[in-house]
Amino acid sequence: MTHEAYNGNGKLNGSGSLSGNSHGNDGPSVNGNGHRNGGSPADLRRLYAEQLLGIRAAEHRSALTFPDMAIVAADEDVAAVFRAAASDTEIQLARLDQLVQVLELPTNEAAVPELDGILADIHSVLVDDFEGTTSDFDAALLRSAREALRYQIASYETACATARRLGDYRSLDVLLQSLDEELTTDSSFSRLMSRHSRLARTI
Repeated sequence: MTHEAYNGNGKLNGSGSLSGNSHGNDGPSVNGNGHRNGGSPADLRRLYAEQLLGIRAAEHRSALTFPDMAIVAADEDVAAVFRAAASDTEIQLARLDQLVQVLELPTNEAAVPELDGILADIHSVLVDDFEGTTSDFDAALLRSAREALRYQIASYETACATARRLGDYRSLDVLLQSLDEELTTDSSFSRLMSRHSRLARTI
């Protein structure tokens, strides 16, 4: 299989890939928060690269965090959903690594300070002496994990919108597959979080 390459003008070569001249204007771009700004197609392509690298960095951090959460979770159902999330994250990270390779993007780790703050809260739950029941503890884990997951979902949604504007439908299919998995995980987190919150109130 032949992969298209991301050339120096910030576009893919080949059919079904990023297209358009890097000069001129095809409309407003989309910034990291999903808002539109004026800018050239080249600006939009640079933004898309930043979005993909940001998601990749976030997935890498999640891949390191979910297994630890599975180990300390008191309830086996909670541990199982964290293990499943860790497995999905590894697959999603592999997809992103392939996109980065195909698009010939830099492989350096991007900064994701907002997610780092969320993960710091998760770490404090993992290592601090927790005051409360085991259901309280699992609910706190799920709440923090869901907050991190919501960050990922928003990032995927923003990148999908940018991919559509660029006409990069091959990458869009990959991103949508990961987004669907993230939404499924979010539903699992939400269901278990509600259950453990109810249990905590009855103890």
